[in-house]
Amino acid sequence: MIRLPNLDDQTYEDIVETARRRVIQYFPEWTNFNPSDPGLTIIELFAWLKEMQQYHLNRMTRDGILACLRLLGLSPLKAAPAELTAVFRQEEPFRITAGCPFVTDDGLLFETYAPVTVGGASISAVWIDAGGGLDGLSGAVNNQELAIEPFGPDEREGACLYIGFSEPVMPELRLYFEIYNAYAIARTPFGDDLEPARDIEWEYGPDFCSVAAVADMTRGFSVSGDVTIKIDGEWPASKPAQEMPECCWLRARLKRRGAEESPRIMSFFKDFTTLYQIETLSCVTAASVENGILTLEDHLGIHGEHILFAAMQDGWKHLPIADERRFEDRAEISVENSGQYRAVSIKSGFNAFLSTETNLPGIRLVPPVPGYFEKIELMIEDGGIWRDWEYTEQLHTAGPHDRVFSFDEASGSLLFGDNEHGACPPAGLDNVLIAACRVTGGAEGNVLSHTLAGAQADGKVPIPDNIMAAEGGRDAEKIEGTLRRVSELLSARNCVTREDYEKAAVATPGTRILKARAIEGYDPKTGGMNIPALVTVVIQPYGSSERPLPDERMLRRVMRHLEKGRLLTARVEVAPPEYVPVSVRVDAICAESGTATMNVRESLLRFLSPVDGALGIGEPVLVSDIAAAIAKCAGISHVSGVMLSAPSNAAVIDRSGNVELPRHAIACPGEFDINIVES
Repeated sequence: MIRLPNLDDQTYEDIVETARRRVIQYFPEWTNFNPSDPGLTIIELFAWLKEMQQYHLNRMTRDGILACLRLLGLSPLKAAPAELTAVFRQEEPFRITAGCPFVTDDGLLFETYAPVTVGGASISAVWIDAGGGLDGLSGAVNNQELAIEPFGPDEREGACLYIGFSEPVMPELRLYFEIYNAYAIARTPFGDDLEPARDIEWEYGPDFCSVAAVADMTRGFSVSGDVTIKIDGEWPASKPAQEMPECCWLRARLKRRGAEESPRIMSFFKDFTTLYQIETLSCVTAASVENGILTLEDHLGIHGEHILFAAMQDGWKHLPIADERRFEDRAEISVENSGQYRAVSIKSGFNAFLSTETNLPGIRLVPPVPGYFEKIELMIEDGGIWRDWEYTEQLHTAGPHDRVFSFDEASGSLLFGDNEHGACPPAGLDNVLIAACRVTGGAEGNVLSHTLAGAQADGKVPIPDNIMAAEGGRDAEKIEGTLRRVSELLSARNCVTREDYEKAAVATPGTRILKARAIEGYDPKTGGMNIPALVTVVIQPYGSSERPLPDERMLRRVMRHLEKGRLLTARVEVAPPEYVPVSVRVDAICAESGTATMNVRESLLRFLSPVDGALGIGEPVLVSDIAAAIAKCAGISHVSGVMLSAPSNAAVIDRSGNVELPRHAIACPGEFDINIVES
């Protein structure tokens, strides 16, 4: 870590004394250094100025820190709304509008971003074929308590999951899958990498034709998420097998297995939507009107108050609303002429107007809103014309005539320019309109599961259930947190030491890696040693197999991640581990034979297990460790002898009887010869 110099290393007295000594050196004729001397007064004045300059040079202001962060392409994280998946138990089709609010038990609001239709076709049957014959699970589907492995515990390629619907769901079908994820090793988030952990082919109809397009946010049943399927053909009901009911069948077929655990589906749903912990206080609807009717179909447009604008050449003109009609699913505003119109919908009780009152530079306005801004848009009136002002992160990058504004998190105020960096708005009363505004509570929205009490709008909206806790809610990041995050990010990106490579490999997005070992100058393919600039990273995935191996997909993913942080002169290779079976002969004495043999066998299996054992990649198997593990077994009073063996082409037995493994190998259980003698 770079140690910053201390630039404020002199006190006021030190500066005055240093200057006085130099005066004696350069001007011996100056002998009066009493406080009454004008020359000393000047020295003291410049000493004060120098001390102030040193103080400011030694301190980084908040703006200075932000400027340095921008050079790295980083900035403090803004507040983010929490998200949750809401499941509806609705039989009849019902359309939920965009922005429809739902309230939790604690009175916290969640809303939809987009409209969604729930109800209609239902899931009526679920069958699996994992290699042992067809198995029906329709009873479990009704309770949504599956906990099944759709492709079997060994994840057999060609295994199928069948989902039957009461009627076709076209042209787009969305399913939400809840995937079991409570494993000892957590999966790192996938991030922007959309490559799935396994290849699944989705098929439909009597002949099981491949679907036109699939957006799989589960990444191949690896994490909970939704799967969007677009069907472009007919979808009649059929019976794939004699014992299966007649339904509109959808099939998920495993084409290529993954390298990690076999997926387990806890539940899945058709009628769901994602809710966000936001409150919409105002929103904008713009449309080109030709029939004299401006239609609003979002929730606030149906239930809120409206302000109407007509497009002009250089802005918008405020119009009175002559006729307005409200229906259950829409609101209609009558306009006189065809053209481009804009309606601003405002929530009842929210004052969307602010006043600048002056046109001086650097105006600050405090909007009357709670929480953090998730979205904000302004319109400002000037000479009877309303114009849009855009949000910008930094005002100093704006030109003198740019209609922009920013937001100061510390004071909670809107900031405007000074006619040098951003235009200054004109003075006026109620001349600033918050045309679009969404706020969020940040981390407050991370509520527990099953906390949705019902719809806030009216009793006609079906009541959903959030099957899982909300997540993703985040407060605005303080600058101290940003600096810590930058330090961690730079540390994770730069791979210099062996520990850096191992830590980066385990943190590869979208993987569940149990062990990783970086080896300098070693090529596992040839056994070559001391190869210049070569770093080989051996990875062992976490999986249900006794000897899990990474597939080509995982090796590529880890390789891409390590390439981002390697030194320019280094060459990185990612390799799978080699499993070497270690056989053990044990001679022991016990007080009672009983279960002693079984206990010793279980202890050896546990110690030599590549997944749960104590040995890492490349670690030798020591006779002393084996003897110590056996001595701890119930009933064993004395271990009289231990002998280890391994394939001669894969390991070396040293003079002490220990098994020396290749640097990329992992020990696994071989044959056990257990001889127990009663004392």
